[in-house]
Amino acid sequence: MSQRIAEKLGIETEIFKRLIDNANAELHVSCPGIVQSFNAEKQTVTVMLAIKEKVIEMDSTLADIPFPILLDVPICIPSAGGFSLTLPVQAGDECLVVFSDLGFDWWYQNGGVQNKTQDLRRHDLSDGFAILGVKSQPNVIPNYSPDSAQLRNNEGTCYINLSADGKLKFKGEASFEDAVTFNDAIIDQNGIDHTTHKHPYTDNETALITGIPE
Repeated sequence: MSQRIAEKLGIETEIFKRLIDNANAELHVSCPGIVQSFNAEKQTVTVMLAIKEKVIEMDSTLADIPFPILLDVPICIPSAGGFSLTLPVQAGDECLVVFSDLGFDWWYQNGGVQNKTQDLRRHDLSDGFAILGVKSQPNVIPNYSPDSAQLRNNEGTCYINLSADGKLKFKGEASFEDAVTFNDAIIDQNGIDHTTHKHPYTDNETALITGIPE
């Protein structure tokens, strides 16, 4: 009798385990992904999740099944106080997709505070946000600066570098649409102060010197 009870309990335990496993399979929290396309107007991406789901087939064999392509995933943009940092998102960029606890359709469409979604979705594949910038080891940024803030291309051929001592370095070509005002001296790499420097010149064989720049 005790053996049959133990066997029965074992069967029930396995059933509950499978029920829990099935429930967990439908509960999505976060997963790395790869951008397939970018909509700059809507600021959304289509994403292929970078890890396949392992499922048990009817014959008890294991199979690796890809997730469906995620459509219209809003991207997370560094933005606050009326300012934003926008980046040229491209196909192939890696990201982390985080799935909302609740369906956010009404909030996404209207903003503000919305009532709980009526379809009661939780951690659904259709409710993801794409956090850009996650890097797998083959795609880490070369020559990463550990002691300064940089806005740069990955190759490091152009950048704006701000160090802790307040020094700003720029590599690239600059153009300005409006007038630029400097409050301090402008000194080039040769030590010449461009706010006070003068140039010698000759006028009718008379050696003269220009005034300071105005």
